[in-house]
Amino acid sequence: MKSTLRKVLAVAMMAAMIACVGAGCAKNDNNTQQSSTTSAASQASTESKAEESKKEESKEESKKEESKKEESKEESKKEEESKTEESSEEESKTEESQPGAYDAIVGVYSITAGEQVVAMQLNADLTAAMQSGEAVQQGTWTVEEGKIVITFDGEAQSFQFVDNTLVSEANPEMVFVKQSGEQSEQPTENSEEEPGAYDAIVGVYAINDGEQVVAMQLNADLTAAMQSGEAVQQGTWTVEEGKIVITFDGEAQSFQFVDNTLVSEANPEMVFVKQSGEQSEQPTENSEEEPGAYDAIVGVYAINDGEQVVAMQLNADLTAAMQSGEAVQQGTWTVAEGKIVITFDGEAQSFQFVDNTLVSEANPEMVFVKQAAQENTEENGEENGEEDVEETVDE
Repeated sequence: MKSTLRKVLAVAMMAAMIACVGAGCAKNDNNTQQSSTTSAASQASTESKAEESKKEESKEESKKEESKKEESKEESKKEEESKTEESSEEESKTEESQPGAYDAIVGVYSITAGEQVVAMQLNADLTAAMQSGEAVQQGTWTVEEGKIVITFDGEAQSFQFVDNTLVSEANPEMVFVKQSGEQSEQPTENSEEEPGAYDAIVGVYAINDGEQVVAMQLNADLTAAMQSGEAVQQGTWTVEEGKIVITFDGEAQSFQFVDNTLVSEANPEMVFVKQSGEQSEQPTENSEEEPGAYDAIVGVYAINDGEQVVAMQLNADLTAAMQSGEAVQQGTWTVAEGKIVITFDGEAQSFQFVDNTLVSEANPEMVFVKQAAQENTEENGEENGEEDVEETVDE
């Protein structure tokens, strides 16, 4: 019985152990399974974080790329603006550097201010001068955004250029009118080879230095004379590189020939203005056959010798009369080889007829200027010559 009971207990214990072992194995399997699941979840989480990190890095890189693109656009924009500015500057410089770019603007303008005329000159080298009475200011001018900007004493004024006038933008009532003298073409050295190439330059010019009038004469033979009071200087003139070069006493001065004026390059406020007398054609011997051929020459001429006025009258009948003080001489005149030959007391003198003046060939300082008094007709002739000369001198 006990043996049987022991066997039963042994079997029961064996079964319990088997059951226990089975349960432990299942538990271990569950733990293993749970551990595996946890490991997989951890790995998935790690991979997810890696993916997110990559995405973040990708976003950062995208932002950097966008930033680089924006910087590149800004740089390109700046380069374009810089190129545009440089192009504008180059165009402006090119326009300024083109010969004659401002020819339509260059010239002398004037306006009446109360009782006096104010003159303003704009030169081709972008310098400017303005004269009011005896006061002269030096300045500059340029073109900005289609406007004429003129600066005197550091103060700039803008003008509109309309129909050969300069209209002030600040005060539209201030209108400077361009003078009618046409822009003179600058001569060249080769012009000397062409007959009459310098006709536009030849003539008498004058300037008021504040105390007296200084007159300068440029002759067709390239000689020159300048008179200030009673002092007279002889010189020469020529053309070099488009400029008028005038030499007195070995000292040469360059001038620009603009609107029938001579503007000193060394001192732009020194402006000699050409006198209104038209260039006289030199007569010829054959002219005598044509009625009225010498009308331009006939008339009364005068010169101040420092002590008194000497008057000389050339009549249409080729007689002449000269008065100095109360002394009067009778003579004749004619034309020989394009020169005026005047004879008094058997002594003949030759003169050049230039700008209504008679310039002595023997002594270019001796310049008789034609007077405005009415010329005598041929009918008055020699009989009234003496009376007319006396009357002219008295006037």
